[in-house]
Amino acid sequence: MDPASTGGNFPFAFRGVRRRVGAFDFIAVHGGYYLLTLVFHDQAKSITEAVTGYEARLARADLPNIPFHSEPLINGHKDYANLGISQRKAMLAYFSSFVRKLPISYTTFAYRRSEFADLDKLTERMRRDISEERCADVAWLCRTRLA
Repeated sequence: MDPASTGGNFPFAFRGVRRRVGAFDFIAVHGGYYLLTLVFHDQAKSITEAVTGYEARLARADLPNIPFHSEPLINGHKDYANLGISQRKAMLAYFSSFVRKLPISYTTFAYRRSEFADLDKLTERMRRDISEERCADVAWLCRTRLA
């Protein structure tokens, strides 16, 4: 299976274990998949208003303003251990709303672990995919600016 560029939609449910290999910080996904997401922020567009709004919503709901980590949030681990399910659901909803308002785009690649002999081969494929994505992004930027 070639890694599917999902453009923001990933059809699989997953839980992962973080693992560092070379320049990549892997999340080993149960079910045999690895996910790689590239996030692009238009630096000319401020995110201050979106961040301020997100923080205000958390404060009004008496929820902690802590770094977002999906697995501990969903499962009630680590910083989220003392929060009830309704609080964690609210945090997830607030974060989702926040992200939708950001001037970002992203592409997610999915890799089936069984299709790579080892992590070096997987890393090599990820690097190639990142390079191809960046080249496509730069080509689009050049066409837009020259038009």
